Amino acid sequence: MASADRPLGPHTAGEEVTYAIDWKDDLNGSTIQARTVQLVRAAGLTLSNDAVSGTRVTFKLSGGTAGQTAKILCTVTTSAGETLISDAVCRVVGS
Repeated sequence: MASADRPLGPHTAGEEVTYAIDWKDDLNGSTIQARTVQLVRAAGLTLSNDAVSGTRVTFKLSGGTAGQTAKILCTVTTSAGETLISDAVCRVVGS
């Protein structure tokens, strides 16, 4: 099991934006077979539309409370049977 903290760019409160976590450096030639994405600390955000696109897991964040920081937990299972976990953080800024 691997773990890494990955910063996402700032999110403007009230907008809907697609973000991605790229696993290419962690896959060692494997592919993503399954994923879960969840908000651990929501900061007023809503998460939707998570999907796999090649080596990336994409998801949409919408809403948000300016001044707060969200934490997203992404877990993937690879074709080699490995479980990889990443925490991503996203600061919510005013519009």
